[in-house]
Amino acid sequence: DGSPITPEYCCAGDAAPPLPPGLDASRQLERLRASLGFDEQELALFMEGLPQAPDTGAGRGPKGKWGRPRCDTPGTCAKEGFHQLFHAMLGAEMLPTRRQPFWWLWQDDPLTPLWMAERQENQLYGDGSMPLNHELVMNRFQTAGFVERVRQRLRGGRCLVWDDAKAVGELEALCKQVDVLVYNGGGGEDTITQEKYGQRFSTDIHASNLPAAELDLVFCLQVFEHLRRPWKAMEELFRILKPGGQVLWAAPFFEEVHDSPGDYWRFTPQGARALAEDAGFIMDFQFKPGGFGLAAGYLLGQNLAYWSPREVLKESDVMPLNILMLLEKPA
Repeated sequence: DGSPITPEYCCAGDAAPPLPPGLDASRQLERLRASLGFDEQELALFMEGLPQAPDTGAGRGPKGKWGRPRCDTPGTCAKEGFHQLFHAMLGAEMLPTRRQPFWWLWQDDPLTPLWMAERQENQLYGDGSMPLNHELVMNRFQTAGFVERVRQRLRGGRCLVWDDAKAVGELEALCKQVDVLVYNGGGGEDTITQEKYGQRFSTDIHASNLPAAELDLVFCLQVFEHLRRPWKAMEELFRILKPGGQVLWAAPFFEEVHDSPGDYWRFTPQGARALAEDAGFIMDFQFKPGGFGLAAGYLLGQNLAYWSPREVLKESDVMPLNILMLLEKPA
């Protein structure tokens, strides 16, 4: 109405505007049930499990003088209700609903039956695109979506993968030989052993014992965030590839710290491309799936079970979860 915004007007003071007439109690519950998608039993359990509103006596805001913001329209009250419920659940230590790693669920998790069924199907009929126990992990699904997009561009030959030869998954048919790199962190002795699938290199990827210009395809997925000097590692990948050789590369932009053994970096789309091009690579393709909804849901404990394949693979320039690239060494 043009009146100045005062603490009393905005924040539950005596001068706050009256709320419009609302639904009766039974219709309110029905509206809530419909919004949640619950049946009556689930709604009753939901209401029983709700925590009390957090204590705001100490005040909020930059100077600690604000109370709870007051809402006066259906839209603003729906949004404010979400914020208040978020703070109540956070104060009750109910958030996030799941902690990392998301690939292992507790027995009482509602998703456990779904995950067990997916896990059994993956174990029996999996095509190698999803590691066992990771059936509900979003970045694994995004990686599989990336591989599907670039599959026809891959030439194969002598391949290199981190830690486990099985990590080549469904692309094994492209590899005449699969070498494995085990990162020793720069603190161990460089060794080379012969395995049935290829050679096994224990080395530091910043300055490795891998032969120069002998590899055709390198699988480097979710590795570079763990490397202290990723620019040196990218130069090393360039050195060990044949001219025309390719790299399947992925690293997170949005993920919590996960030591393995260290966690040093996150990459934007521009930063990942610059890192590769500065080492001499051509970026043949970049894939950046994510978005605000996925990022917010991920923080709160939502995994693949809450999203459609289209939503998980939709690209975002401003809030990607992961950056995936197909790189090529010029011929």
